[in-house]
Amino acid sequence: SMATRGSLGGLARATKDAIRICDAYGFDIVLVETVGVGQSELDIMKVVDTTGLVLTPNSGDVLQIFKAGIMEIADLFVINKADLPGVEKLKTTLEEYMMIAQPKGWVPPIVQTISTENQGMAELFNRMKEHQDYLYETSQGFKRRKQQLTLEVYELIREEVWREVRDAIEKDSAKLKSLNDVEADPYQLAHSWFQEWMSKGE
Repeated sequence: SMATRGSLGGLARATKDAIRICDAYGFDIVLVETVGVGQSELDIMKVVDTTGLVLTPNSGDVLQIFKAGIMEIADLFVINKADLPGVEKLKTTLEEYMMIAQPKGWVPPIVQTISTENQGMAELFNRMKEHQDYLYETSQGFKRRKQQLTLEVYELIREEVWREVRDAIEKDSAKLKSLNDVEADPYQLAHSWFQEWMSKGE
């Protein structure tokens, strides 16, 4: 369990490192769970090969995920608590979504599970394995790993620059005093301080 510590995207910053350690240790499968669904919980697609979107009947999550754009990142849909009323309605909604989206190549399957009774877990694993096979048998696997690497490099650079600029500001009493002016233009301050930091590195 990792606290996100204010990090957007639904994942802790160290999640990618933890996954890499598990991989190096020899684990065949690493499961990563996000903190929930919302407009910012999309970072999961940057660190995993297969993304499963777990929904429950009559939970109201469907409208939220439609608004958040999370449907687009799902490689498979899992309807958990499939013994509750509303399963068929939720399944129909997902099927209608895929008819509208018309995914090319891989079509996300819909798996029904009852986790407390261990029902549907074998099918869920098989569908995940099928997606893995699809990634490695097509160019999609390479494209996804390349995208993940690119995004991680950019993120690490962004964090490094952020730390450097923040340290420079916090060591400057005049700049810290400027932050007491709550009416100040944040765009102007950010631009001028960043340009000043850049010029010192030349």
